[in-house]
Formats: sequence, structure tokens, C-alpha cells
Amino acid sequence: MTGARMARRWACAATMTCLLAAIQASIHVVNGPAIGWKATERMFANAPGAITSIIRVDFNATPVDAADIPSDMEFAVAVSIFDVAEGSVPPMDYCAENYAESDHGHVVGRVFTNSTALDVHGSKQFAVQHTGAQVVVVTTCMRPKFTFDDNSTLDMFPFQEYQGDVVYSIAASMSFLNSYGYLPGLMWGLLPFSAVLVVAYVSAVSVFAGLYWCHRSSLLRLHSFMLVVLVLMTVESLLWCITYFGLNATGQALCCPYPPMVLVATAFKVLSKLVARVLTTILCLGYGLARPHLTISETVVVTGLSLCYVVSTGVLEVVHVSNQAKGSAEPPFIWELLAVATDCCFAGWIFSSLMVTRRTLRATRQTSKLRMYNLLFGVLLAFVAFAFALTLLENAVYAKQVPTFSWEYLWLLWAASRVLTLALVVTLSVLWRPKQTSVLIAHSHQLPSCEDGSIDQAGQIQSEVHEIIMEDDVAGDTAAASDRSKESRSGGGANDDGRKAVDAA
Repeated sequence: MTGARMARRWACAATMTCLLAAIQASIHVVNGPAIGWKATERMFANAPGAITSIIRVDFNATPVDAADIPSDMEFAVAVSIFDVAEGSVPPMDYCAENYAESDHGHVVGRVFTNSTALDVHGSKQFAVQHTGAQVVVVTTCMRPKFTFDDNSTLDMFPFQEYQGDVVYSIAASMSFLNSYGYLPGLMWGLLPFSAVLVVAYVSAVSVFAGLYWCHRSSLLRLHSFMLVVLVLMTVESLLWCITYFGLNATGQALCCPYPPMVLVATAFKVLSKLVARVLTTILCLGYGLARPHLTISETVVVTGLSLCYVVSTGVLEVVHVSNQAKGSAEPPFIWELLAVATDCCFAGWIFSSLMVTRRTLRATRQTSKLRMYNLLFGVLLAFVAFAFALTLLENAVYAKQVPTFSWEYLWLLWAASRVLTLALVVTLSVLWRPKQTSVLIAHSHQLPSCEDGSIDQAGQIQSEVHEIIMEDDVAGDTAAASDRSKESRSGGGANDDGRKAVDAA
């Protein structure tokens, strides 16, 4: 094989890899030198009286270099569409399959040839009959061609799949159209769920914003931070809703390159989840209610964890969306592991900080604030328990350990995590909602109740407070007397200067 042909073969192989990577949407487009390509997507069968779910392939294959095509070989392009439902028998050889005698409920296909030219073009359509994974294969076929002196040919052998150098540049489009639209079957439930989530977040942010405005004279900086969290999550949910409806209507490819709306929605999703975790952390550290500010070391640790979370979760979300478009439910293991590790760091710090804050409030007998943090502890404990159970269930489903869990409902697992986040943020917003007494509660230091401490101790603290007040009064009187003395001395000096001036005159 010559060096030029070897280079062309490697270039075609690289192009083929890119083309295979691009097949990740409900409308797949390939355009370039390729031996063939394969795509899989989960779809729903046609329901009686409903709009038909259709798979359609249109292609046009032209020779890469007509001079390199051997004259004793005949080339063709085979299009095979089949499902992998129970009872289906996938073709053993896409080019040699007798599609006329195949079970048309499971398999359809055709080998396209052109006896008058080297170009090959055609189209094939398939009405989905069985719910499940649908597979489309487009591949190059070949067979020996016998040509006689009068230019007549004899076809003695069936076509077989071609395994040599790339001979065709294939421009093709393949569409998977479900009865509801182009959104992949794995993601169908996210379409209505995203709309419901937007309504929920808009309701939550509207109520919180109303309280924020009504009690604007007694707000804490924490309330502004919570409002920002709610707004971010509302915008993120709205962006995903717009993205899902847009993809469902147009069938635009999710990758590669990623559509701008997918990238923007993913960025807002990562940012909103990060801000929610930071909010929970600083609340558990006592910021805004038990202490006025964070230390420098705490700020540095929060920043470091935030950066780790942005990197791991950002890559995880982008790759997972790409996998869903391919028909694969599993997220990338490595990035999921890194994201879980970062979440564990957040969770460990959150609970350790919460324990310290509760212990401090209990020691200083701040029973009113302690009740709020005890309730927060219960909420976070329930959230972690549900999140842990959801993670176990999700991994069991991915590992095929729950055979009764159909792929049609996998979106519920992805939606459940969003519901948990919504519940947590709304609960925190209710506990730390703006009130008329927000500033008073945050800046007050409650005297210990007689139920928890002795009356003598309470009286002692009250006496100490009274002594401090008396000392402040005495200090104030002393300062006032000192000021009056200074004024009198200043006035006397001015009078002496006046008398001296008169004598001189």
C-alpha cells in the first residue's frame, strides 16, 4: 500500500470516528468519507389512533476517488433498520440480508445500487412497531462483477459487507420522530416535568420576593443571598424547559458541537446547585443568625470546594446529556465518582458545622435559635437519607439489578434529584424567610430560660447585664462632665485673650 493511500485511510478513519461521535440526536447528520455508521435510539411504538412514530433515512453516496474503484467490483449501500425488542432477530449480514422475507414488524432494509453510475442514493422509512431500542445501520457493500465483451454483466454472488478502504463520501440524514416529537425516548418525561418545575420555582420565588419587599427594613444579607439562589434556580429551570421544547420541535443535535442553549442551561444548573450547597454550608456555620461573618479559613475552604464541584459536576452534566442522546442511561463513572466525592466533602462539613453551631447555641441557652437549627438538622438528615436511597436505586437500575424498572421511567430518577433540591431550597427559604423581627432575632442574645438553667444563674446574668448598663451610664456621665470642663476652660481662655486685647488698645 502506498504512503498516499495509507494517509488517506488514516484520514478517513479519523473522519469516521468524528462522524460516529456526531450521531447523538433525534436527527442524525453525517457528511464525509465513511464505510458506514450506526445509531441507536429508544423509541415508543405506535399507539392505536396516535401519531405514527417514524424512522427515516435519506442518503447520497458519491465516490471519494472514482479512479481507485476496481472495475471488477460492484459497490452498493445497504440501509438496515431494526429493533431489539423481544422476538427480534437482527440481521447477520446487513448486505446479504433478504429483507423481502424479513419480519417487517422488526426489520426493514434495502441494498441500494446504481447500475449506470457510481453514485448511489436512496431513502428508507420505518414505522416503529415495538417500544424499545431502534437501530439504524448504513454500510458499504461489495461483490465481484463479471463484465463481458459486450459490456454486459453477470451477478453471480450476493453483496457482502465491505471491509476495505473508504470508497464513498456519504451525505445522509436520519431522523427518529416519536409521536410527541424529536426528543429522545429516554428524556421524554423531562419535557412536562421541566414545565412543572418552572411553575414551582416561580411560585416559590414570588412568595419569597413578596416577603423580601414587605420586610425590607429588617433584612439580613442572608436573605439577599437566598433570593439570589431562588432566582438562579428559577432561571435554570426555565432554560432547561426552553431547551427541551426546542430540541423536541427541531431535533437539533445535542452534540457535537453542543447547542448554545444546552451549554447555557448546563452552566446555570451547575451554578445553581453550587450556590445551594454554599448556602446550606454557611447556614450551618451559623452565618446570619448565630454569627455575623465567616472566618478567612472558612471562606478559603468554601471557595476550594466550590471550584472542585464546578469542574466535576460541569463535565458530568455535559457528558451525561450526550449519553442520554445516544440512548445510554448511564452517566460517566469517573466524573460521577468525583462529583459524589465533592458532595461528600460538602455534606461532612455541613453536618460537622451544624453540630458545632447547635452545641454553641445550647451552651449559651439560645433556645429560640436552637429550635431553628434543630429543625434544619432534621431537614438535612431527611434530605441526605433520600439522596442516598436515590443513589443506590439509580446505580442498581444501571447495573440491571432491578429488572422490573423499565427504561421508559428512567427520567423519574433524574427528576427526583431535582425535586429533592427544590424541597431543600424551599424549606430553607421558609425557615429563614424575611420577617419583621429578623434583625432583632439575629442581633439578640437571649437570656437562658428558667426551665433549662437555675433561677440563680439567670439572676446572676441579669445582674451582670445591669452592672454593665450602670457602668456605661457612669462612663457616659464622666465623659459629659469632662466635655463641659473642657468647654469652660476654652471659654475662660477666650475671655482672658479679650481682656488683654482691650488693655493693649
